[in-house]
Amino acid sequence: MSYMAGGRVRLLGAFPGREGEGLGLFIGDGAAPRVARIIDLPGVDPAARMGLEQEIERAADALHHPNIQASLGIGDVDGRASIAVEHADGETLAEILAVGGRLPPEVAARVVHDACVAVHFAHEEGEECGPILHGWLRPSHLLVCRSGVTLVSGFGAGLARSAADLLPWQSPEQVLGGPRAASRRSDVHGLGLVLHACLAGENPFEREPDPEVAMLSRAVPRLEPLGVPAALAGVVRRSLSVKPGERFGDARQLASAIAEAVPGLASPSDVAAWSESLFPAGMGMRVLRQRAVESALAAANGAEPRLPAPAVRPSGPRGRPGPAFRPAPSAAAVAASRTVPLPEPAPSPRAERRATPPTGFRPAPRHPPAAEVAPRPFPRPVPSLAERPDDPFPGEFSLAAPPFPHAARQRDPLESIEIDVFLPDPPPPLRLPLQTRTAGRGVMPIGRVAPLGRRRG
Repeated sequence: MSYMAGGRVRLLGAFPGREGEGLGLFIGDGAAPRVARIIDLPGVDPAARMGLEQEIERAADALHHPNIQASLGIGDVDGRASIAVEHADGETLAEILAVGGRLPPEVAARVVHDACVAVHFAHEEGEECGPILHGWLRPSHLLVCRSGVTLVSGFGAGLARSAADLLPWQSPEQVLGGPRAASRRSDVHGLGLVLHACLAGENPFEREPDPEVAMLSRAVPRLEPLGVPAALAGVVRRSLSVKPGERFGDARQLASAIAEAVPGLASPSDVAAWSESLFPAGMGMRVLRQRAVESALAAANGAEPRLPAPAVRPSGPRGRPGPAFRPAPSAAAVAASRTVPLPEPAPSPRAERRATPPTGFRPAPRHPPAAEVAPRPFPRPVPSLAERPDDPFPGEFSLAAPPFPHAARQRDPLESIEIDVFLPDPPPPLRLPLQTRTAGRGVMPIGRVAPLGRRRG
């Protein structure tokens, strides 16, 4: 049992499919236990720990909205700084992008529109002591519930992180001034990054060798070639402007611009149906998470975890019954154990191995008759010398009919390809100008011999 601000936390085990997250019970002061997700916060600066606790406690007290995943408290769980948030069934936007890639424009607009409503509420609710800023909006902090509603979590967590941890999900002013330089327009920039990731499948600066320089000097790639409506692409470009004054004033203006750019905004039921196509109910990770949550609820209520109905197994050969089922754990055993055991799925009768029959007399196996192999044809007889007087190789062997079977050589089709190579003409000979030198009174070219004549005395 670990103590947090406002209650206690009992860690039950790891949350299936999410690294660094656990599933536990949050027991508030005088309140019934609630299922909570325990999220690790590695790399938190000890100097900023006090400020982080104040921001999260402030968000937990003030932020109660249908689009906000409420924070329950912060503390040390198993010696690690962790934050407890209220559990909600659904998948994070990061998981959706990893499985489905780019989102349809209508679905992406609805998801980010709900996030804008939540961020604007946080900005307005904490106006007495300053707006409650997020500072680290990224797909992992957006949860798409099974009802199609998007929840935002992590308010205040980005203000205590280092600048390297926020890359590439931060604004240009945070690159220059650090995480504490966040403002309302910084959260608008973060929402623009999330909207671009939904439409393009990735962060526009994620593949850059130096994301900080790219955020300050390069424009985001255009989204029109990907089939994004021009109006919605313009909203993304304005949200990701380098200068804060060129962006939308607050998250509410961004939400209004998204609704105007996409008239056919998807409804929550449409978002739920689209998410169901990627993560079918009753299959895969959803089944494991549902069983883990049911076991946590059973531990909170002090009841035995509900087990699936056992399937009727066929009896073994010769009337022998199949293997027996393991009894379900009791409530005391579940409460005493730290990690809640999950019920094992009933094996399918098809995958069940057939029991070994008793040993005894067994008839000898019948070997199949051996296949009849036709005799190899004898090679042609070698012609005699009388029949082939002009044979160039008289004797026992002959190239015309060898006495041994041999395989004919197959010609490679590549050997029959002829390639004509045309070489350019050689360059013309180099002609150097004839050099002359002055010899006495006349000019005599170099390399010529003067004619014999009278000597001048």
